[in-house]
Amino acid sequence: MTTTEIPTVPCVLDDPSLPDLASYVAVHRALRRGSRALADAARRGGDRRQARATAWWARRFLEELHLHHTLEDDHFFPALLARAPEVAALLERTDADHAEMDRIVAGVEAGLATWAQGGAAGAAALELGRLADLLDAHLALEDDHLLGRFQQAFGREEYAELEQVAIRSLGVGPQAAFTVPFVVSMADDPATALAEAPAPFRGLHRLCAGRYRRRTRAALGADLGAARR
Repeated sequence: MTTTEIPTVPCVLDDPSLPDLASYVAVHRALRRGSRALADAARRGGDRRQARATAWWARRFLEELHLHHTLEDDHFFPALLARAPEVAALLERTDADHAEMDRIVAGVEAGLATWAQGGAAGAAALELGRLADLLDAHLALEDDHLLGRFQQAFGREEYAELEQVAIRSLGVGPQAAFTVPFVVSMADDPATALAEAPAPFRGLHRLCAGRYRRRTRAALGADLGAARR
């Protein structure tokens, strides 16, 4: 069976009897919007100072993307496959997308290095645009065909336990100082998203949000707001 023959399964976020995938959906939204904002920043170009600011944000964003895929490949997708073998063809597609993203990321890093050394930003903009396009398609596939299947295959508490095991596997490292304000800032309503977050999340946000905003403003400028529209 091809991926186009597998029925869409919607993910439901307002049913307390189903697994809560709000965090998964929030990360997908942030990755989509962050990738577009980065591509737009590179298209605008700028001097070496701008290049360094954008390169810093890109490194943090790409690490976020890598960690998200690691959690999927090591925890979420194997657990889903064990309970829903029919998703095998979909997971082959996601594996191929992850591998293609790795190739594009190598081009992004090379383009950003050229820009930071005084060259043109064109190569970085091209590769970041390719990454944003692939992410749009890739995350749409997951949103439409995989997230709802977690809600079919797992009970609410079972999924919550899977999510916690996956998160604990990462530990609390320096990337969290980017992750927390990044996901909040890319929400449709950042204030509500923060108010509904767990207390440790809110505490980390208080510590990190100011520096994140300053560095994001320097890297992305007005495109941070544009990314949320």
